[in-house]
Amino acid sequence: MTDFYQRDPREQRSRLDAEASDIPIVGLLNDLREGVVVQGADGRIFLSNVAAERILGLTGEQIEGRTSTDPRWRAIREDGTDFPGGEHPAMVTLATGEALRDVVMGVHKSDGTLTWILINSDPICAEGETHPYAVAAFFTDITDVHDLEGALEARGRNFQRVLDSMLDPVVFLRADRDASGLVVDFIHEYANDAACGWLARELEQVVGTRLTALFPPVMASALVDSYRHVVETGDPLVLDNVAMAQEQLDGGDARFDVRAVAVDGGVTVTWRDVSVRSEWVEGLARSEERYRLLIDNASDVVAYVQQGFVTWVSPSVSRVLEWEPDELMSRELMQIVHPDDVGLVDPMVERLNRGEFVAVRLRLMTPSGGYHWVDVHAQRFTTAAGVVDGISASVRVVDREVAAEADLSRRANHDELTGLVNRGVAINHVASTLAHEPRTGGLTALLFCDIDDFKAVNDTYGHVAGDEVLRVIADRIEHVVRQGDLAARFGGDEFLLLLNGVRDVSDAGRVAEKIRVRALDPIATDMGEVRVTMSIGVTVATPHEDVDRLIARADEAMYAAKAAGKDQVVTIRR
Repeated sequence: MTDFYQRDPREQRSRLDAEASDIPIVGLLNDLREGVVVQGADGRIFLSNVAAERILGLTGEQIEGRTSTDPRWRAIREDGTDFPGGEHPAMVTLATGEALRDVVMGVHKSDGTLTWILINSDPICAEGETHPYAVAAFFTDITDVHDLEGALEARGRNFQRVLDSMLDPVVFLRADRDASGLVVDFIHEYANDAACGWLARELEQVVGTRLTALFPPVMASALVDSYRHVVETGDPLVLDNVAMAQEQLDGGDARFDVRAVAVDGGVTVTWRDVSVRSEWVEGLARSEERYRLLIDNASDVVAYVQQGFVTWVSPSVSRVLEWEPDELMSRELMQIVHPDDVGLVDPMVERLNRGEFVAVRLRLMTPSGGYHWVDVHAQRFTTAAGVVDGISASVRVVDREVAAEADLSRRANHDELTGLVNRGVAINHVASTLAHEPRTGGLTALLFCDIDDFKAVNDTYGHVAGDEVLRVIADRIEHVVRQGDLAARFGGDEFLLLLNGVRDVSDAGRVAEKIRVRALDPIATDMGEVRVTMSIGVTVATPHEDVDRLIARADEAMYAAKAAGKDQVVTIRR
């Protein structure tokens, strides 16, 4: 019988892949910021992720096959002495079967630069076996922290410096109990740089201070109650959109997402200002459990899709898209895509099949039948063995962004008072229409409408009443023109209409007459009833005619109507 530990690393890698039970977590290996390498029983590396390549400055091919004892690492300890390869955490774990934590090592890259890494190693044992057939080493680049702070002095300081590099505030609170054992307060034992900045205090002023001394009484009482529940039950605390006062905002309120986890008789608390919602920054994690916790509480939805079906989705889907995870599992993705957006899916899949990263905006259905606009970021899902097996995607709701963009577009293209398209859009539309052949059997007509003596309306009733007259006239014009025609506010009291597919100039004249008659109806304003008339010029376009010449001819016809006594329709033929 062949001893397993003498087998080829590719066989060990296959065995490792076969034993990976949670595909969505294992498959996200290349999304981790933490470097990961897996070594066989002979010490040779047979698996590495993208972060490991970046941290070590090597390609996957250059990493695989190396051992921890390879002199090319030129590994050193914090005091500058050589770090023997046999004492590498991975080699020790292979020899003893014991996991090692927080080992600091300096590694020289091929260009001579020195990178400091913080290493954890874990044994990988087959079921029923006690001796590992492989070891997984997880490591984080701590070069910046090491250079700034000097040599790390202890395991606790290693972890502290990693936390201090985080943008989010983090504190550790020790539970303070009374004589009966009841938690009555919490005492700060640690705060990272971000927390000290948020509290506007130096670290020495925070450590040893009671929670109730740093917050207003009502808020402090609520926080103590919440953190006490975490300590007593072990349940993580997840609070979203919580209002808290902070001194930096001159006593005002800000909104925060708060997370708390029970640790060693106290709680570790982190919070994020979401008053202006920012990207969720993934924190470093050293175990699968921590990455799972991160996914469960992320603001975005993470999904795993195989052959068009959702086979795994993060719990955040219930908060973001209103679906319960079980409701989406094994559901065909196309069933929840808006019918008008289905055409986006096939091109998206084609790009994914070519190995591209894809970002697309579309609408997804909620259980109630409504829809959310979402930004989808997707890429092919590749197993540790290099096999493409589906798609991993993150989904973020962008309803507000879409509404804001639509509003900006409307403001840029429409007259704010009447809601009609503005002069610039109208001229471009007329020019585009003239550049194409008219519909079979139809002509293109242009109407230039002007309210007679509109200045007198403003002088007599005021500009507020004048604005109401403009809004009403615009509404009446829109109700006369057909779908597909264009109505625009061309100037102060001028309106331009483009009619497509009219039979002749008299056909356009009849539309103009309807508008003239509708304009005669009294208009109610806060300053009383107002009556106005309109002079309208009508003309028909010549194919490929210059837009300025066409508008000038319609304008000429309108002035002819005014000269003839106003409240008239005058037609000038081509």
